[in-house]
Amino acid sequence: MEQNKTGKYLKYAIGEIILVVIGILIALQINNWNEQRKNKRIEYEMLSDLKSDLEETNIDVLDDIDGNQKFLNSTLNIQRHIIENLTFHDSLIMDFGIMTQQTTLFEKSSAYESLKSSGLNIISNNKIKKEITDFFNLKLARAQSTSKLSFNEIFMPYLEKHFDVNLDATLMQYWYEGGNRPKGSLAKGNLPGYVPLDYVSLKSDPKFSIILRNAINARINIIGRYTSTSKSIDNLINLIDDELKTMKK
Repeated sequence: MEQNKTGKYLKYAIGEIILVVIGILIALQINNWNEQRKNKRIEYEMLSDLKSDLEETNIDVLDDIDGNQKFLNSTLNIQRHIIENLTFHDSLIMDFGIMTQQTTLFEKSSAYESLKSSGLNIISNNKIKKEITDFFNLKLARAQSTSKLSFNEIFMPYLEKHFDVNLDATLMQYWYEGGNRPKGSLAKGNLPGYVPLDYVSLKSDPKFSIILRNAINARINIIGRYTSTSKSIDNLINLIDDELKTMKK
């Protein structure tokens, strides 16, 4: 009799233990499920913010490409006048000013900094994670380094000796009102151009030709680097877009 009671009690106790264990496992499962949902929501928000930052950065990169292309065109026009021994024209005054200008890359990286603080492992797609780190640590870093090249340092030592600052009010007004001014390149108050002291001697000066060639090569390098950066941004945006669509399903 006592053995039967003991057996029933043991079965009851074991059943209770099993129920408790099952309850704990279910609670853990629910907790894990909630945690996964929370992490997915955070990941989605971070990827969305990152995409927005990349789009804004790309606008600045494309604007810089446009500006540098126009700066390059002015420099090439000056070089053409020298190579073809063309006569001086007032428009060259602005070209001499434009050739010294440069852009500065202003990337938006607040979402990436937030992502680093939270931990990159929040990104579940390993390919996207790698592309993000490669872009910000390598590709964007290279573009930033390229943008620091100073065309003032390339040209100014020579300009200070062989040029006067342009004081033609008509040309200055034309410059400030639009004309051929590259978009976003100059703030009002910057010098619009330079006038060579001796244009004939300038055309035959090999030193100036070398400076021009170096500036042209540097400008082409910047445009190439920025173009590559823009393509990398487009690629990363497309990857993020695809991932966001998958996460919404």
